[in-house]
Amino acid sequence: MSKQGSKLLLAAKAFVPLLCCGILLHTNVALAQTTELDLKAIRDATQWYDETSRSCTGVDDSALVGGDNIEKAFNWLVSPTGGKLPDFQAAGIIGNLNQESHLDPTIVEGGGHSDTPIAGKGYGIAQWTFPARQRPLVEFAKAQGKPVGDLGVQLAFIMHEFDTTFTKARDNFKATTNVDDAAFIFHRDFEISADSRSEIQERLNDARKVLRLYGGTAPSGGSGSTTSCAGAAGAAEGFVVYNQCDRRWGDAPYGTSTVCPSGCGPSSMAMIITALTGQRVTPDVVAKYAGENGQYDRDKGGTLWTMPPLVAKHWDLKAENIGRNASKIVETIRNGGYVITSGRGAKPFTTYGHFIVIRAVTEDGKWMVGDSAHNDTNTKKYDPAFLLGIMKDGSTFAITK
Repeated sequence: MSKQGSKLLLAAKAFVPLLCCGILLHTNVALAQTTELDLKAIRDATQWYDETSRSCTGVDDSALVGGDNIEKAFNWLVSPTGGKLPDFQAAGIIGNLNQESHLDPTIVEGGGHSDTPIAGKGYGIAQWTFPARQRPLVEFAKAQGKPVGDLGVQLAFIMHEFDTTFTKARDNFKATTNVDDAAFIFHRDFEISADSRSEIQERLNDARKVLRLYGGTAPSGGSGSTTSCAGAAGAAEGFVVYNQCDRRWGDAPYGTSTVCPSGCGPSSMAMIITALTGQRVTPDVVAKYAGENGQYDRDKGGTLWTMPPLVAKHWDLKAENIGRNASKIVETIRNGGYVITSGRGAKPFTTYGHFIVIRAVTEDGKWMVGDSAHNDTNTKKYDPAFLLGIMKDGSTFAITK
């Protein structure tokens, strides 16, 4: 190939679309060219954000109050920081769990107790039996930094299963309007037990009793523990990571697209705004503002690099383009700020590019991220050199108060 031909080829490559929500790096536009595999991974991801959680990991135990595990579980299930269920549905669940385990989170089917599940034997409050359900329970507990035999973890895992692998059961359950139906549907669609008619009736009877005892009341709150993020500068309790495909906003409009396939930039800024202002600002809100103010390129389908400073200013925050400068990134985070950046490649980025937040510096100098596309990346510690090798200068901003 001639030298001129080589130059033309290189020039053409310089204009290849790269980024999530993707980015056209040379023209400062982020393209919405997420691959099908990327999109499936995002859509299948755990719904990991709880708008009222005060912990880094999303499980808040503050409503686990009461004289015994039955009362604690009921209070958690109806609490706005827990299951957010009406009292008759909470009672329907408790009626089942009482028959399964007497609400003992370490009980093992056949007798005895264990700190971890035993394959083939029912374990915990819902008597999870098969590895296909036990393994996710273990991983869920690990992500919270808590033992698998923790009552709050297991209650939260029930809601997690509802929102992931048991969505049909969830929809049927949430359509119920009385305690008997709630108890029966939870038995039929979630527990899937082989109880006799009389045993099912016992579940309903227990549910009615729980509703009589605790229905119509709200927990007074307590000093339940939450998982802290000690040892990581910039990762104070309260930092939440938004899933851009969360059903609450994934289909919200963003320019001519929606938040799920194209909203990593707004989702990343929503995390930062929520952390720095203390306001609950979700991805759809940021996407609406950014879209209405020309930050979504309708022709090329993506987000302009001018989005972070424009959005930051709207929420009375400061933005500075600091590029791939490790010392400035660390300084920003140690001073209470966050860094939004983009790149194309391996996780925590995506094939066509992705915006993420650098949210913490650990004691051993690693970086932690806020990633709206992959749940598993949010608890990992990354070598700064790895992230810096993928990040792009033009879209790396320090966001501060």
